[in-house]
Amino acid sequence: MMRRIANLVVLLIGGGLLAGMLATVPDYNSAVQPFTTRVAAGEVAAGRLFSARFLDARTATEIAFERYGQTVLRETGGLFLIADFEVSDVRRSTRIEARWQGSSGREYSASKRFNWAPGDLETRWFQPGLTDRARAIFELPEDEIAGGRLILSTPAKPVLDSALYLDGVPVSATLPRLRLEQ
Repeated sequence: MMRRIANLVVLLIGGGLLAGMLATVPDYNSAVQPFTTRVAAGEVAAGRLFSARFLDARTATEIAFERYGQTVLRETGGLFLIADFEVSDVRRSTRIEARWQGSSGREYSASKRFNWAPGDLETRWFQPGLTDRARAIFELPEDEIAGGRLILSTPAKPVLDSALYLDGVPVSATLPRLRLEQ
């Protein structure tokens, strides 16, 4: 009888420990995330494959640029946020993806409406040993700009890689129409 009680106690303690471990282990989506680096605007954020530094941000309701000798004009119902940044310390030839995390916490991808615009991130490859500048253009509601942050990472979910969060991005100018130059 004592032996049965001892076995039952060991079984209950083991079950309690197992339940405690299962309740405290992170789920897959929490465990498999990019390594984040957060810095204030103007500081250099160093990741595993590249480093980046925020340079400037402007907003506009219209953007014009030259493509194949023709002027292209883009308009939006919100605001365009044009974020310029510098990429350095690239470890291997790579592309970079930009997202904007607004003050509400929602994330926005860079607009695909600016392919082949001067400096556009969409067409850039970054090479080892070179420092390069790029720009990401976002279409956002006006209330998502203040208090937001620029997120740079490698494309296609940077699982177990780095994501650089450039906080406190100051907007230097708000323009009705911005002409993009190189």
